[in-house]
Amino acid sequence: MVTEHPILPFLDFKDCPHRPPPTSICFFFLVFVYALFHLDCPFQTHIHIGNAIKVTCQALFPLTFPDDLSGSPSPNVTWWSGNALLDGSWQGSADGAVRNQLTLGPLSRADLGAEYTCWATNHVLSPPRSTTFSIDLLLRPLTVNMMGVNRPLSVGTTYQLSCESAGSRPAASITWWLGSQKLKHAREEHLEAFNVTRSVLSFTPDMDSLGQQLRCQAENHKLRAAPLQQSWPLTVHYKPRPTLRLWSRLQERGTRQGDDVFMKCDVRADPPVTDIRWKFQSKPIGLFPHLSVDISNGSLVLRSVTTKASGQYSCEATNAEGTAESNYTTLDVQVLPVCASDGTETVQAARGETVNVTCSVSANPEPFRYTWALNVSGE
Repeated sequence: MVTEHPILPFLDFKDCPHRPPPTSICFFFLVFVYALFHLDCPFQTHIHIGNAIKVTCQALFPLTFPDDLSGSPSPNVTWWSGNALLDGSWQGSADGAVRNQLTLGPLSRADLGAEYTCWATNHVLSPPRSTTFSIDLLLRPLTVNMMGVNRPLSVGTTYQLSCESAGSRPAASITWWLGSQKLKHAREEHLEAFNVTRSVLSFTPDMDSLGQQLRCQAENHKLRAAPLQQSWPLTVHYKPRPTLRLWSRLQERGTRQGDDVFMKCDVRADPPVTDIRWKFQSKPIGLFPHLSVDISNGSLVLRSVTTKASGQYSCEATNAEGTAESNYTTLDVQVLPVCASDGTETVQAARGETVNVTCSVSANPEPFRYTWALNVSGE
């Protein structure tokens, strides 16, 4: 910083009383007062904690100053902090400059924003000149705090979560992580008055969020320091996810009339299920009294099934998050072929007449081979 003041001539009385008598001989000196001050600050804009800095303030007379008057009077260059004198040991040099070097450090966080002023004066009639600088430090974050919903979350519901970090300079950068995955959909704001960075995350948990750690991480990218972080273990609630399974032996050979059929409703849920219901043909199984059923602990047993038990079965599970229905399992009860009609059917025909005789059977699966036999009782 350079500050100039014009040359100001004035009379200085040497060896004369304040009011010289008529007989006194006084010598008059014409003094030119000229101030040109330059502040030399070769330190970094952002300084690391623990570093020391040296700041030089120098007062210069202009090159156009008359040779016979240069350095008259020589300026005083001092360093101050507020009203406290820090350094009054200035030194002149051959080039006519007067310098004062201030040494500060090692610097700590408490030095952030501290102001130091260099004052230079060379006569009571010349206004003093000054320049001021302040300490700007590189600082790592001191705190990081997650705020919001630190309780069980529900799959598919969007939550607004906040994270604040204080103490970093320049402002901290905040990122969100779910396990090793960096999350998006966060907005960041800086509260300069409080040196605080705040990030708000819109977070919608899904099934992949179960058992994960949600982490907020704050760091100053200008420093090689480990980021400051806080994490929450996630508890994620979700509606039941039921799966209906048929006893494996029946799947292998098929279900036959008279078998007992076992079904199991496997449910994945958090919180635990409070109720499991069974359905046949998409209706409550209790509406079908012809079915002989035993229900316990998520299991269904159909006793001595008939073809009337053939159809689609499902289970429905409920917890605090809601109700969900399982997959459909189709039960196909197999029966041996039997005649569709009861008793014996008599077909009469004349000699040489052609007749059609139909064999009607009830069977599951459909018969693939028929065999005929003729019982001749007479002509």
